[in-house]
Amino acid sequence: MRSLLTGHSLFHRIAGIVFILGLAISLPANLYAQDDQTKTVSDYQKQAIAAYQAKDFATSLENFKKAAALVPNYPRFILNIAVLQTALGNYAEAFKALQQLADLGLFFAVDQSEEFASIRNRDEFKALLKKFAANKTPIGKSQIAFTLDAKALLTESVAYDSVTQTFFVSSVHQRKIVSLDKHGATKTFADERAGLWSVLGMKVDAKRRHLWATSSALPQMQNRKKEEEGLSGVFKFDLQTGRLIKKYLLPNTSAHHALGDLTLNARGEVFATDSLTPAVYRIQPQSEALELFLENPMFASPQGLCFAADDKHVLMADYARGLFAIDVNSKRVVYLQPPATATLHGIDGLYFYRGDLIATQNGVNPNRLVRLSLSSDFKQVKAVAVLEANNPLFDEPTLGVIIKDDFYFIANSQWRKVDDNGTAAPAEKWQNPLILRVKL
Repeated sequence: MRSLLTGHSLFHRIAGIVFILGLAISLPANLYAQDDQTKTVSDYQKQAIAAYQAKDFATSLENFKKAAALVPNYPRFILNIAVLQTALGNYAEAFKALQQLADLGLFFAVDQSEEFASIRNRDEFKALLKKFAANKTPIGKSQIAFTLDAKALLTESVAYDSVTQTFFVSSVHQRKIVSLDKHGATKTFADERAGLWSVLGMKVDAKRRHLWATSSALPQMQNRKKEEEGLSGVFKFDLQTGRLIKKYLLPNTSAHHALGDLTLNARGEVFATDSLTPAVYRIQPQSEALELFLENPMFASPQGLCFAADDKHVLMADYARGLFAIDVNSKRVVYLQPPATATLHGIDGLYFYRGDLIATQNGVNPNRLVRLSLSSDFKQVKAVAVLEANNPLFDEPTLGVIIKDDFYFIANSQWRKVDDNGTAAPAEKWQNPLILRVKL
């Protein structure tokens, strides 16, 4: 699920040029505080924007630098630093910032921005354009696993039952779960009649024969009612019959919620992330209740999460912040430092595989699938390898599932084809949902 923090629509990707005045981010007030507890990223950001509006570019730059120091390798801040350095005539520093973006493997159409008109004809700028162009080179050898003959689903996740060899695909717009059996037959597994809103993350508990799904009343869903805004929950289904066993709901009275993804441990505990009111929730088998597990001022937009092999640590992606490791017993939260030449922002789905993490990163341009090598103490990401990027079949890849040594994932969720009023584009504008397979 996309970030709930920025942009002109509910879920915003980092793509193309982001100008100063469009950069405000609604972060918790005390997020990323320094040791003196006096300034935060939000504080620096507000001061930077105010200074820019007053045409005090030097002060704006100073504050963006301070914000960037607290959020390593955040593309939006780096880009705006480049814009301001250019405006101040500090061309060497502008090129340095643009080079950093290029080294992160990202693409920005800087040649189309008037902000860089004064340096457009310089040799250094032309060299950077070649580097950005190189970042658009297709990477990967994915194969088509299957497609669904259905339009306007707006797919978000895929799950798999190894016992019956059945896939499940969730629909955000049509508020349902579609199943595909081993013979290729598709049917509706559950829909709006079960109380489902937009269906987001899903996980199969093959041992206990359950399908778990998060569902939230998003603007992109059909038949949405005003009073449903901000409602969210976790739904538990019987895999054999499709019967809804129980739903665990969060009310919208004191705050709005958007449970987006979930994971299970060996004991059958369910953990789910709330992207709107940042938190992690838990369902314990012995209590059968949805309880608040963890809030933390560092969280801004929790997304994908997964258990490490030790079943004691949860790795969690935050769309705006990066990656965190959570000790389940102590609830201690550790921010995972990124490599110098990689960004961990914009990660949606997250999956543990043989000591590494597999991540769908749809909050950067290009959208990509990456493999992250972790330190043994879960404090650092040592390396980032791009498995798939610039695939012409991509239209906002989202969540997936690991089956043995293959990763299956939604390649074309097509979020932009439904507006914030729940109105879908005409059928001819849609592609059939496509699930790709990548050998890990």
